[in-house]
Amino acid sequence: RQVPEKTANEIFDLMEKFAEYGFNKAHSAAYAVISYQTAYLKHYFPIEFMAALLTSEIGNQDKILKYMAVCRDMGIEVKSPDIQKSHRAFTPDGDVIVYGLGGVKTVGDEAINEIVRVREEGGEFLSYYDFCQRVSLRKVTKRVMENLIKSGAMDSFGVNRSALMAAMDTVVAKTAKKQKEKDSKQVSMLILAPVVEEALVRGIGFDCPENLISEWNDDEQLRFEKDALGFYLTSHPLQYFRPDIDRLGAVNIEEVRDLKNKALVKLGVLVTEIKEIITKSGKKMAFLQVEDLTGHAEVIVFPRTYEEMKPFLEEENRLFLLTGNVDNNQEEDNYDEHEDTEAPLEVKILAESFKPLLSACHDCVKPVYLDFPAQINNASELQRILRKHKGNCPVQLQMEIDQTACYIGLGEDWQIKSSPDFYRDMFEWIKFQKQEQIDKIV
Repeated sequence: RQVPEKTANEIFDLMEKFAEYGFNKAHSAAYAVISYQTAYLKHYFPIEFMAALLTSEIGNQDKILKYMAVCRDMGIEVKSPDIQKSHRAFTPDGDVIVYGLGGVKTVGDEAINEIVRVREEGGEFLSYYDFCQRVSLRKVTKRVMENLIKSGAMDSFGVNRSALMAAMDTVVAKTAKKQKEKDSKQVSMLILAPVVEEALVRGIGFDCPENLISEWNDDEQLRFEKDALGFYLTSHPLQYFRPDIDRLGAVNIEEVRDLKNKALVKLGVLVTEIKEIITKSGKKMAFLQVEDLTGHAEVIVFPRTYEEMKPFLEEENRLFLLTGNVDNNQEEDNYDEHEDTEAPLEVKILAESFKPLLSACHDCVKPVYLDFPAQINNASELQRILRKHKGNCPVQLQMEIDQTACYIGLGEDWQIKSSPDFYRDMFEWIKFQKQEQIDKIV
């Protein structure tokens, strides 16, 4: 272009210098300011910060799951959605976050706006029947109410979720009949009789057989909760395995995202879906959908490994310690046995071995570390728990003495069999101890 060589070289040198310095410096400065601002908010306003962060990803289940795990680690409770308090977004409520109605499946903006509008105009809903009478059932349909019940959004009525679900048709029919009578222009002879107001009944809203229905068991309740939200909220089958998963040296799915291709990993996972296929050689392999407390992943199980683990997959409890290699660059089309599948998930793992998670916890003889409250009132209860779960795993107590972290190893007589039941008992005991301390202070 008839530019002198010297000038062209000078211009190119300037471009090269800017590419390695100017662009990055400008962006680094901007990101530094944003990082400082968000760190400040997270430190001084953690409830509000995490509520806003969850709301920003309300349509992304993997991100929601990730930030829910962050909330747990920060000691922030995320409560179930509640038609008496929830808005579309996640909402700070004192020292907890109330789950947003926008995160409940099938509950669209039209239904959310109707619920919030009616609640703000007329106050809290007194019962299930009162709720159905006040909202438009064209906007808040049966399908919407079904997922509101499953997610726990109607727990504030003080009646079992199973009872609310069973009474839905009765309540909707009774509401429709009353609305029809109200809209009818015909005058009934009963209009001359003294008006007798309906007795206010909490829960469903009137006496009916459904009031006596027993609640779903824990597994059913968790399963329905997952149907409505896309993941477990109030608890998780892996919740009380967390200390043992760490003890086993396992990572979580969120951490796998940052690992290099072919890195060897161990994870504690729940198998949620199995897709079995036949290879060209006539052998069976599978593609598994798994999850933990931080996210979801796809696991590719080749024939030899699948044959070993298949009997365990047929059991109801599908919790496993998975060992495998990170698969960051494999394309599913490379597997000639696999056809007509959905797009691969972001996290993929090639399985090497599976072991039932509970068995892995029992077999591991690494010490169990227990937080021991500084002010202890009833050590005999701790002894009872340790005896109840007697096994071959050493126990070390962690406590703080004069602002110094101390570890005390217990003798062989106090070794335990580590399991979720053990950690549930410990959690309840520590919770009771803390409550006793609070009561004394008050």
